[in-house]
Amino acid sequence: MAGVLNNRNNTYRHTNQQEEKGKSIISSKTLVSIIKEKILQIQNVASCEQYEPDESLRVNGAPAVRLPSGKLAIAPDLKCTLQNGKIFWVEVKDKCQRFYKPDTGADLHQILGFYQINNELNEPVLMVFKDARLNDCLVSNTNETLKQKFEQRWNLFKGEPYGNWISKCIKQNGQYRYPRIAQERSRDIKIYIFYFYIYNLQPINFDNILSTLTTSNEHINISAFEQNKDEMKFLNEKELLSLSY
Repeated sequence: MAGVLNNRNNTYRHTNQQEEKGKSIISSKTLVSIIKEKILQIQNVASCEQYEPDESLRVNGAPAVRLPSGKLAIAPDLKCTLQNGKIFWVEVKDKCQRFYKPDTGADLHQILGFYQINNELNEPVLMVFKDARLNDCLVSNTNETLKQKFEQRWNLFKGEPYGNWISKCIKQNGQYRYPRIAQERSRDIKIYIFYFYIYNLQPINFDNILSTLTTSNEHINISAFEQNKDEMKFLNEKELLSLSY
């Protein structure tokens, strides 16, 4: 599902919460439509539509696909088909990369679902992110050095779509301990967020993004570093799955 736009404010404004949420949802849906049109312009793409299955294919209301095991996996935003019948998916996230860390990511439930679609159905998933305007992503009550570091990362993509295939996003970088997960709060609910190292991502060139499609669905074992207050603990696929539901 498309992520919401991150406007970074000093304080949490309760009075405008619903209004801001509404604007974010509209912005996210608009970006999904824009990415869909760009995908449809690619040669050899036969179709690309927002995935909306019936109620039998839902996980807590979210669209899902059925795996060979019979289990359901959360599905990305767009289901696309090539002229030869091969299926690939696109997940769109309209959100700022993190300010204090060189990364961006999504809910662990989603990432595990996309990973399973890639590995078990042999249907690659393209992760697409788009930062908001620089000023909307900056944290105002911090020092200038941190702002400059973030601006350098923001300028890697300058507010244009970026990302990679899920099989590339989740590849391990032991030096910087990515990918990693962290427990956070969203609307007072504890959730795990799965973060990708920002330098594993690249500007999306829609003219040749499918040139790597044949290798993007390679089988890969998912793992991550769990970011605790006092330590970084390495988690394998089994341990990650135990956190997801």
